[in-house]
Amino acid sequence: MKIQTLSYLSLIFYVDGYSFDAQNLKLFLATLKDVALRWFMGLGGNTITSWEQMKRVFMSKYQEYCKTRDIQDEIFTIVQNDNEILED
Repeated sequence: MKIQTLSYLSLIFYVDGYSFDAQNLKLFLATLKDVALRWFMGLGGNTITSWEQMKRVFMSKYQEYCKTRDIQDEIFTIVQNDNEILED
């Protein structure tokens, strides 16, 4: 799930009494699994204090992985047209 989507969901499902940061952080935590969840759990208490900080820290950790996945997804959508040959 993309970070922008989490922010949008937080606005739609606003719960009175919770800050925007708290809601985003809780939604974000619910989307983590495997390695990313272990990374988050290893951060320790009060390491992340805002949604902006979480976005920065998470992206610095996983941005290269996300770029690689985007490129892989793009590669698998490449289609050879009828008039194209395989050689350059």
